[in-house]
Amino acid sequence: MSLGSLGLSGNVLIALILGIVLTTALGVALMGLVFYSDRSDQDEAVYRSTGSGLPEHKDVQPTPKVDRISN
Repeated sequence: MSLGSLGLSGNVLIALILGIVLTTALGVALMGLVFYSDRSDQDEAVYRSTGSGLPEHKDVQPTPKVDRISN
């Protein structure tokens, strides 16, 4: 089935394609900013300067490993 067989006008197809492209570009840009923020260590500098530090969870126990039973 092609998009032309759906009976959509040219303006609707252009809007659909433009929406898909812009949404994908926004997602890629935001993920790029997340990776840049992680690599630049800006978050750690803020935590160190405020003295709050990262939250520590000393009371949380690790999940025990479960052996799988093979059939």
